[in-house]
Amino acid sequence: MTSEVVNNKDLFYTVRFEVIVGHASLIGVNTGKIVEFDVRTRNCSICQYHIGKNEPKPPHECNVNWTGSSKGMEPDMACSMIQRLAEDGYTVGTLHADNDATTQSRLPHSNIYPMGKPFLETNLGSTQSNESFNNSVASFAPKKRFYGGTKSLKARVSSSVMQKNEGYGWLSKVNKKSLLSPGHLTILHGIERIEGSKKLKDNQRESVKEGDTYGGEIEVQEHIDTETIPSKMKFEGEESVVVFDLETTGLSRKSDITQLAAFDGTTVFNEYVSPREAISPKVSEKTGLTFDFSCDQMYHHGKPVKSRDIQIVLLEFIDFISKKKKPILFGHNIASFDIPILMNKLRQHSLLSEFMLHIYGCIDTIKLARRKFKTKDIGNHKQQTLVTKLLGVEYDAHNACADVTSLYQLLEHFEYSEKDVFPFNSALLIDSYIPLIRASRITKLTARRLAHSGLCLKHLQLAFNRDSENGLKSILLEHGFIAKTVTSFTKYFTCTEE
Repeated sequence: MTSEVVNNKDLFYTVRFEVIVGHASLIGVNTGKIVEFDVRTRNCSICQYHIGKNEPKPPHECNVNWTGSSKGMEPDMACSMIQRLAEDGYTVGTLHADNDATTQSRLPHSNIYPMGKPFLETNLGSTQSNESFNNSVASFAPKKRFYGGTKSLKARVSSSVMQKNEGYGWLSKVNKKSLLSPGHLTILHGIERIEGSKKLKDNQRESVKEGDTYGGEIEVQEHIDTETIPSKMKFEGEESVVVFDLETTGLSRKSDITQLAAFDGTTVFNEYVSPREAISPKVSEKTGLTFDFSCDQMYHHGKPVKSRDIQIVLLEFIDFISKKKKPILFGHNIASFDIPILMNKLRQHSLLSEFMLHIYGCIDTIKLARRKFKTKDIGNHKQQTLVTKLLGVEYDAHNACADVTSLYQLLEHFEYSEKDVFPFNSALLIDSYIPLIRASRITKLTARRLAHSGLCLKHLQLAFNRDSENGLKSILLEHGFIAKTVTSFTKYFTCTEE
């Protein structure tokens, strides 16, 4: 712990609890780094093992460091962290925390705060750093697996602290300090994570300069298999239909998810999600969802409903999808809204690669509706209108659960084929063509069609390297592209080689 890190007068206080374990941390406002952390647990796996067998417990380093109530963990950890800082000669000026009177009353006054008087201010400043750290801990110690019975939990929280304070190269630094080989693969992994973050920022910056709003939001080339050129999609009769829908805090692609629902014709998946930003009044009016951050409670039309952490919901959604054979995700207007938002959240929690393993493809039903029904005949192509016109029923629109079950019934009125299927990561594939779009070698429409075929620029480069123009021609013609497109890419790759 360096003086640069701990010489912060203002600290954010963040805490995450489970039933019998919890961790807490103090984050410096100026540096954004963690200056102290603590862990409490009422469970020891060794004790539990021998108690279960009615055996005496052998001598061991017991993992239990807390015997009080779950509510008492928070003030105890806060006091311990601040006390340790005081013992090291550092004082806390302002503590940004939630409005917890118990924690405030138990904080020690002497030798810690200026003039012996604590400053505990509530709901001040941004909590983004807190949420970022909690996400990191959740990736090292996911709630679906229990680590509280061993020393593993503290090691995992400590790893999250190191990653936040030192960056993705922290493990190599630890190895070096321990006189161990940093490890070639470990170093490369850290560099890839750092460069990936820089690449995303560069793409976003370039997007702003060029005025291209769709290209820079998603990191290019991540989560794409560039070694295998995809074949043309063909239905084999084994595909599973899964309809899904999201409700969100706003209309931005960076909005938080408030509800995630899916339906396969038999089983309904429906989960409310605790957001980390306020739900906009307009969206709340449509969905009926509100969230009270003071008590961490979500309401649907005024009635309390159980909401869960986004990472837990995403993991359970992946589990739901993984049980289907070749699942194809159906949804209304998902290409421009639901999929980009879901992809952002999957990437934030390092779950996109896992999700991609189970998805066979996607179909946007608004495209099917526009192809079959003319606006003059039906009015518009909104799902609510289609349900009313075609099914003759009214339903709770803008409720994800009701949306997926009604859309599943609508599928009987649509016609679709392999041509309507596009990859879940099509936005990533489109981004690979940005250099050609900016050079006016291909249009955005062509890039979108290529991406919907599952092809990225590296796939076409691979085909060209293997058999020059003939290799490109065989791939592009298979996916329905004309000779002009073959010529454009042939000239581009030829110029690149020269």
